[in-house]
Amino acid sequence: MKKLICLFMAVVLLLLLSGCSRNNTDIAVYEKFAAKDENMPKLSELGEYISVNTLYHYGMIYIFEWEAYNLIVEYGEEDYESAKAAAQEKYTFETEELKGKRSIGYDAWQDVSLSPSFTFEGYQMNLLKQGELYSDRFPKLAYFVGFNDETHKIAYVYFRDPDLDAVDSMEEVLTKYCGWMTMFLRNML
Repeated sequence: MKKLICLFMAVVLLLLLSGCSRNNTDIAVYEKFAAKDENMPKLSELGEYISVNTLYHYGMIYIFEWEAYNLIVEYGEEDYESAKAAAQEKYTFETEELKGKRSIGYDAWQDVSLSPSFTFEGYQMNLLKQGELYSDRFPKLAYFVGFNDETHKIAYVYFRDPDLDAVDSMEEVLTKYCGWMTMFLRNML
């Protein structure tokens, strides 16, 4: 009996340590979120588009959790140019580098500068200017808007992680916390 209890506790501990993540591609989930969030566009605001892909990504390790909403909109060439101009007019992008830190050992940190504008997977990603929402370290809440002139797609990303202490790059945020690799693998099918 003691062996069974120990085995059960070991399995529970292993599950807690490994964490979990959940993805949802239901467009209704995105629409519900966008209705409450002024920085993420509603589908009715997108203009004439060819396709829309959404991904809600939730992750948790121990008691620490994060979430991200992703919207990627594909346009025809002319519609893309007007949608891009509209997005650039609507949003104000951060221009100053942000201070961040990365772990270099147990309880040891190294300061890093994080560029608010970067290229990732063909998108020119831009961090939205949020004023006081960004602390003097990495933003716990971030919005990105990305433009891919080659594929005529615009990406909108919301990210929230109140517990994030360190990150090496903005690209890491998209891949590790926002589910972008999942999003791109799904779009390639």
